[in-house]
Amino acid sequence: MSDPKNLLEQSFTAFHIAVPLETINSKSDQLEINLFFTEKNYDVLGYMEGNTIVGYLHKDDIKNSIVRDFDIKDVIAVNTPLIHAISLLSSRERLFLMDQLSIKYIITKADLQKAPVRMLFFGLISLFESQIANTISRRYPNNDWRWILKENRLNEANKIYQAKIANNTEIDLLDCTQLADKNSIIVATTEFVNLLPYTSKTKAEKWLRKVESLRNDLAHAQSLHEWFENKEVIKLINEVNDVLPKFRNFLSDY
Repeated sequence: MSDPKNLLEQSFTAFHIAVPLETINSKSDQLEINLFFTEKNYDVLGYMEGNTIVGYLHKDDIKNSIVRDFDIKDVIAVNTPLIHAISLLSSRERLFLMDQLSIKYIITKADLQKAPVRMLFFGLISLFESQIANTISRRYPNNDWRWILKENRLNEANKIYQAKIANNTEIDLLDCTQLADKNSIIVATTEFVNLLPYTSKTKAEKWLRKVESLRNDLAHAQSLHEWFENKEVIKLINEVNDVLPKFRNFLSDY
């Protein structure tokens, strides 16, 4: 069976959030260049020789018109998985994208607010929730996890379950729990905690709450600006991405 994680990564590439790199050349006058940097608020402009972008101008170099060379560390292919591009961008101001041996596009941190990024993040977290549900079902057959949940949470899940059954919906009781409930089961199970980025129960619980909070903001179309500024969202998503194969392997070995 193919790995859904690989399918998700292949479905979203750097190209999906990239924009064409605006360019100038030796014939561009200073007024035109100033307009790009001041009115359009660009940080960089590609510099063309013939039909090829050979370097770029940074707004800090506007007075001297210095053409900078591309640093190989800042250049990626257009088909680079978006999750990898996002990771690279966490330590850079921008990435240049190469298509057919030529640099044609650019990604900046502002592009991380675009829909494909949100879709990728939500997809990874949804996959994580599905993966832990499958793992819980395998580890606790016949819903033997019920003792872990508080009575009010179990009653809430039972209400949803009975309503689904009344509508002839084939569903499992675990499917009627919230992500917070599944997280409680994860934290109460040592084998599961050992699969997480932080293996102390306190830190594991805090990490799972953070994942849940991000999932809720994504589901309700909340801005991700604060997440990118203060909550290390790229680190969190990379951790989710790293955890997925661990739960997948646990399922195959259990």
